[in-house]
Amino acid sequence: MKRWRSWFAGALIAAALAGAVLHFGEIRKFADLARRMEPLGLLAALGLQLSTYASLAMGWLDVGVEAALSATLLLRVLILWLPLLPGLILARRLSRRPGAL
Repeated sequence: MKRWRSWFAGALIAAALAGAVLHFGEIRKFADLARRMEPLGLLAALGLQLSTYASLAMGWLDVGVEAALSATLLLRVLILWLPLLPGLILARRLSRRPGAL
């Protein structure tokens, strides 16, 4: 069992290191892109992004309060509880084994 833990810790550290290297590589690429960006292009991109948010907000104005609330609750269930489901199923199966707890 201890051998498994050491392998898991090693894999976790390696994954964190790989993620950090990739993340900082993306930051360098972004900084290079930002240096080459023209102000007019940046303003156009910012305007398009803000228009996306504005059009989405205008779309939600046509939806009733009940529909918006139900969509919010459904999204909360999908984001918060659905990822926990496999762990809950596994914990239930393990608790039903003889000699558990």
